[in-house]
Amino acid sequence: MQQELWRKAEFAVEIPVIAGVTLTAYPDFERGFNLAKHVDDAAEKVEQARLQLMQATGLNRRFLWLNQIHSAEVVLAEDYCVSVSADASISRDKDTVAVVMTADCVPILLARKDGKEVAAIHAGWRGIYGEIIRRTVEKLQGDSSDFYAYIGPCAGRDKYEVDSEFRARFCEMNAEFARFFRPSDKENHYLADLVAIVKYQLNACGISNERITGGGICSISDERFFSYRRDGKKAGRTATFIACN
Repeated sequence: MQQELWRKAEFAVEIPVIAGVTLTAYPDFERGFNLAKHVDDAAEKVEQARLQLMQATGLNRRFLWLNQIHSAEVVLAEDYCVSVSADASISRDKDTVAVVMTADCVPILLARKDGKEVAAIHAGWRGIYGEIIRRTVEKLQGDSSDFYAYIGPCAGRDKYEVDSEFRARFCEMNAEFARFFRPSDKENHYLADLVAIVKYQLNACGISNERITGGGICSISDERFFSYRRDGKKAGRTATFIACN
């Protein structure tokens, strides 16, 4: 039976976009469907995987693959160049695909209701702390009230353990964030709910909870997705992508 390579990203309403998340039959990059060149995988194998993704989705377009550096940098499709260092991209045409790679960080897709403007965000904790969500929304041409969000597989609230310094950093940023941490079994450690923090930031940008879907799949627990927390350097990277249609 042929391996399923991706699953559709479901938004709260029907939007004319092609969007999804890649799947892997194996949790390690050597055997799995890895889309990243920055792990120790063979470059030709990654190129083949990217070609397979294009064929499986029908997106014979330019994918905006980023050199992700856990920043708050956002690039527009018209300013894109190969290996540009950024952690979010915005597309407003049918020739490009906004895409990010993750292995526990939070992938976020944004789509305007008319499908004519889309974005993909790689929100690791550093990006969340640096407010990459706000910075992306600020670069959108459309009003935020016209956008819907999808949150892809990421480290879940029951698995993402952090230390007290991590918690303090976010609570100093916003006292409201304290409610998104709860003590773990390890002394001076907490379980962090990154999805809840992301939703809070999306709300602050004008995207209400009614227009946010996803966020319920834990990449650490679900071996259909790569996880650095679970597998360390053996982990490949999952791609989350969106294109105007």
